[in-house]
Amino acid sequence: MKTGMTSRDIHSALKRQELIKLRRGVYLQPRTEQQLDERGWVIAHHIAECKALKSSSVLTRESAALMWNAPLTRLPRYVHLASLQKDRGKYRKVKLHVTAASVIERAQHFDIYQVLTPTDTVISCVRPLPAHETLIIANDFLKRDLCLPGHLSEQLHAVQGRGRQKARRVARCLTPQLDSPLENIAYLVLTDSNLEPVNLQMWLTASSGRRYRPDFCWPRLKLILEVDGMVKYKGTYGAAEHRGAYEYQRQRDLEADGWRIVRTTYDELVNRPFALIQRLQGEGVQTITKVGPGPAL
Repeated sequence: MKTGMTSRDIHSALKRQELIKLRRGVYLQPRTEQQLDERGWVIAHHIAECKALKSSSVLTRESAALMWNAPLTRLPRYVHLASLQKDRGKYRKVKLHVTAASVIERAQHFDIYQVLTPTDTVISCVRPLPAHETLIIANDFLKRDLCLPGHLSEQLHAVQGRGRQKARRVARCLTPQLDSPLENIAYLVLTDSNLEPVNLQMWLTASSGRRYRPDFCWPRLKLILEVDGMVKYKGTYGAAEHRGAYEYQRQRDLEADGWRIVRTTYDELVNRPFALIQRLQGEGVQTITKVGPGPAL
C-alpha cells in the first residue's frame, strides 16, 4: 500500500491509473492489485480500514478469523471491529461490536492493526455465525496450534445467554484431526444426531497393499462416509484427471475388501442433513439416544 506521497502526487497518480484507491489515504499499486484474488482483496480492504481508523482497529468475529488465515466458507462483507461501547456513528463497510476491555487489551498487535487472540476470535464468532462456521475456525486453529484444546473448550462452555447452546455444540466437536471445512460440517451433523462414535481420518490398508485414510468410518460396520467437495475435482489437491483416477482406484480397493462407501455433499449436509442421517441409519449406524430434530446448522 502506497504511503509518503503528497496530495498532488496522489491525485496525479490516480489520473494516470498508477494507483488504486482503497480508502481515503490508502492506495494500492496496480501491480499488487493484479496479484490479489478475492480473499486477498478483502484482506487489503480490512488493512485499509484499520490504517484509516487507527485507534479503533481491533479486528473481531469473522474479520479476525480472516486475518488469522482461517479457511472461511464465506468472506466477511464488513470489517468487524471490537469497541468498548456501542458506537452509533456511521462507518462505511465497518461494523463495531461491544467487547469487554480485557478481551481488547489482550488482542495481538501486528504492523498496522490488532486482532483478537485466536481463542477470543472463536468465542466472538459463536453468536453471529452458524455453528458449522465457528467450528471450521476453531478446529483450524487447533490444527495449527493457535489454541489449546482444553482452554478453548473451557471458554466455549463458559458462554452464557444467547449462543450458549451453539457454543456447547461446537465444544463437542473440537478436534485437530479434520482436514477440510466440509469434514467439519459433516462431523457436526453426525455429532448433533447422536450417532455412535465414528473414527476420524483412520488409516486403512487394503489387500492391494495401498493405504487409504477415509474421512469417517465405522469399522464395526465396514462403513465409510466420504464428503465430496468440488474443490477435490478442480485441481486443488492435484491435477483433476489424476485425482479422479486416484479416487476411482481407492474406491475399487476398499470395496474389494468389503467396505461400503456412503458419499455426501455440501448441499446435503447444509440443506438436508436428515437425509444423510437416514441413509447412515439404513446402513446400520445406530443412535446413542433417541432424539428429536437437532439444531439447524
